[in-house]
Amino acid sequence: MSLGDRLGGIDEVELPDEFPNSTSWERAADEDEITRNRLNRAEWMVNIGDGGHHRVTFALDDGHMLAECSCEGHRYGGWCAHVAAMVRGYVNGTVEPADLSDPLDEEADRLWRERDDRRSLITEDRR
Repeated sequence: MSLGDRLGGIDEVELPDEFPNSTSWERAADEDEITRNRLNRAEWMVNIGDGGHHRVTFALDDGHMLAECSCEGHRYGGWCAHVAAMVRGYVNGTVEPADLSDPLDEEADRLWRERDDRRSLITEDRR
């Protein structure tokens, strides 16, 4: 079940007008420019626009968000567009991070369900 389902649905992230909109948030705002591919339980390859692919660790640990990116921006500033894209996806319900405190068999069941859901969407799109 996605975060949006648990909370009753969230269409998109709406930041308050006074929120200091950084370049990272701006780059992460266009979902059409973002690709996210899960590599394993906690790691993703994230690409935004024409930029390079970066390995992002994005997971929960007993409900607490963990995030780290291989890019220079994250290394030097502790924040980057790739992590922002994952956070936005999580809030919007398009990213379902693993909770590292969950038993592996529950995680595997959830991942298989996600895979089946993606396959059914692809099949529907081809009709």
